[in-house]
Amino acid sequence: LAGAKLVLQCPSTGVPLPSTSWSLNGEPLEKGGRADLRGTELVIPAVAGVDSGKYQCTASNVIALDSRASDSLKSRDPVIVTIGDKVETLTGTEVSIICPVEGLPPPKVTWAKNGPIASGDKFTIARSTDLVFNSGKASVFDSGRYSCRAVNNLGQDTAYSEFIVNATFTVTIGANVSALRGSSITLTCTAEGLPVPAVVWKKGGATLQQGGRAFTLSSTESADSGRYDCVATNLKGTAMASSAVTIHGTLGDPHLGRKVGGTRTSISCPATGFPNPLIRWSRNGESVVPGGHLKIDGSKLLLTNPQKEDNGVYKCLASNPGGDATATSNMTFIGK
Repeated sequence: LAGAKLVLQCPSTGVPLPSTSWSLNGEPLEKGGRADLRGTELVIPAVAGVDSGKYQCTASNVIALDSRASDSLKSRDPVIVTIGDKVETLTGTEVSIICPVEGLPPPKVTWAKNGPIASGDKFTIARSTDLVFNSGKASVFDSGRYSCRAVNNLGQDTAYSEFIVNATFTVTIGANVSALRGSSITLTCTAEGLPVPAVVWKKGGATLQQGGRAFTLSSTESADSGRYDCVATNLKGTAMASSAVTIHGTLGDPHLGRKVGGTRTSISCPATGFPNPLIRWSRNGESVVPGGHLKIDGSKLLLTNPQKEDNGVYKCLASNPGGDATATSNMTFIGK
């Protein structure tokens, strides 16, 4: 290993006693170099990259010559093979920044972002090289520049990765809105996320000219009623929330009409408005209760075989959120 002491031995026997010489990659080694030649031993006090190669010892005397070669001695500076320049993910996901390295001896890898990073609740160092954000732990606050540093006794290498955590985003909108015709209303939409989403408003699938978090309707008309959609979009997708708007029109003045057909008389109270008004009836100040020969059919009061006791002042009251309107008429019936 780099920096360690290396001892190669080449024991030899013979008569007369053989002498020993050493070579590195075919080149003779001389005393006084990096290697300490001690006859049958070769000693390198601290191995470095320049000592890499194939060592051979040769033993010889006047009778014979023999040689043996060692396995190649290899050592390499640490090299980071590759690292993603930019890694993007969403909050709540498990993601890794991979930092494959090469080198002999195997380099030690450390990670940092504004200080060293260690395995723990949020991070795990996998395979001694990769930085893993544990499941559900990555948040927008983890975005930033991360460094992977590989070190062995021969040197070091450092690479950087820009890590971006995009927040999933939500859209919320105010409750459904009811208003009178001619009034002004404002719809508000809250869209949160990273990158900050852009907001557009739609009605009936058509994009409206106004944008932004607030949408205002001035001098409203009945045609402004409907569903309004707040659509928020960023690089990661689209989200939508909706609000129903109901514009109530003013109430038109009703009038009473009387129609006689055979034994049946109908008193009508046509009233207009949006939404359709609710009609209630009274006679001489008392509410009319359907039953017997009295029936109520929408905006009509039906009397079968009306009698003198049915005479009186009839009043219809039309109501909707736009207000109330009344119509009265004195009805006289000829009966028993």
